[in-house]
Amino acid sequence: MPEITALEFDYDNILIRSLYHFNNSFKEGITPKAMREFTKGVFKFGFYLCVYFDPQFRFTSLVKIAEKIKQLTSSNKIDSIFNSYLEEAVVYRITSQFKSEFESLRYDFVKFAFSSLESGSVRQKMGKTEIIKFLSKSFSGLGYLVRFVRELEALETPKIVEDEDFSFAPNDSQLKIFDIEPNMKSITIYGRIKEIYSKFKFERADGNKGQGASFLLHDPTGDIRVVLWGQHSKVFARNEFNVNELVKILNGYAKKGRAGTEIQVGKYGSIILSPEGVDLAKHPGLKNSKDSAKRKEFVTQIVRSMGIEGIRVKKIICPFCSSMCSTKLKFCGVCGEPLPKA
Repeated sequence: MPEITALEFDYDNILIRSLYHFNNSFKEGITPKAMREFTKGVFKFGFYLCVYFDPQFRFTSLVKIAEKIKQLTSSNKIDSIFNSYLEEAVVYRITSQFKSEFESLRYDFVKFAFSSLESGSVRQKMGKTEIIKFLSKSFSGLGYLVRFVRELEALETPKIVEDEDFSFAPNDSQLKIFDIEPNMKSITIYGRIKEIYSKFKFERADGNKGQGASFLLHDPTGDIRVVLWGQHSKVFARNEFNVNELVKILNGYAKKGRAGTEIQVGKYGSIILSPEGVDLAKHPGLKNSKDSAKRKEFVTQIVRSMGIEGIRVKKIICPFCSSMCSTKLKFCGVCGEPLPKA
């Protein structure tokens, strides 16, 4: 067996495999699967940079790749902006969310990658036509990336949006559900519990187990789903946690779910029941707090009238993308993530 350090890399093969994941990401749109494919592409592109500038590099560990990338940026061999993109990918793998708005982040990174190829800084210089040919002959043609390159007027390195450019919520005396937008963070908001959904448990790909719960929050400007992760879901067991109860969400963040924008309460957030010092005139009680129960009973009556009384009609809400899934499924049919047990 030859020494591993004596093996030679097929650099174009490594490069095209990273681009393959970006093509898949565009194909999947703006979904959790698209985000995972994007991070795979970033990691593989990082490995490509490591072996391109150091043929003796043999590590696939993300830690080793990150260390090598820092060395390469320090020696000005690659643009320091790649560190920011790599950080985004790592943060997503840990927290399941990006610091930046995903669609813009993906566009900027892929443009950065092709700009690097066109400039000749990370491979023998390639023009726009050569890049398209390179993409077209690989994996039966990477059509989404070919279209991306064709639509670019010029290949130049874009600037990544820094963290301070992200929108922070206004103070809690002003913020209403109507104001919530995806990627907003540091959210503090008041509202009343309109509907209570079920708690759920799930198992991650690494075998670790988690739990969560969700409910519908209401204020005079609208409704929004709130997802409580980890220990926060234990609030469901408290006697005060009922429909029409006034609650306060502290340090939440907003994400785009399949059912619309949602507020997530994670490690650094909290939920307070019956908060003190609140002007109740600004948070009136629900006029139809029994609507949810009435709708459930109405659906039950319809099911019975159809002669299927012995069948339980039940759905599970996917905690990752908010899709409604059958209780018979173990994994969400939309995002592929594990579903909680019914």
